[in-house]
Amino acid sequence: MQLADRIKHIGNHFVDRLDPQVISDAVEYVDFSECKLAIEMLCDQLFEYNVPITSEEYQQLEQLAKETGADTERVEPLQSLVQSSSV
Repeated sequence: MQLADRIKHIGNHFVDRLDPQVISDAVEYVDFSECKLAIEMLCDQLFEYNVPITSEEYQQLEQLAKETGADTERVEPLQSLVQSSSV
């Protein structure tokens, strides 16, 4: 899967936890070859709205940030949002 598709795919993970328009606005940057900005905005929105994420989602966002050269300081705060998968 190409980088742009992977960013859109991870964005879709949050549709039921974050306003779909917010997600759309963030990942829309991918269509303009701004993958770095898309990841940074998505991370900012997840943190701003205190959206719970899984450790797998965190790892995916971290990897995408590395691949795009996104600011890791935008990803690191998301670690506090990681929820335990045991229910």
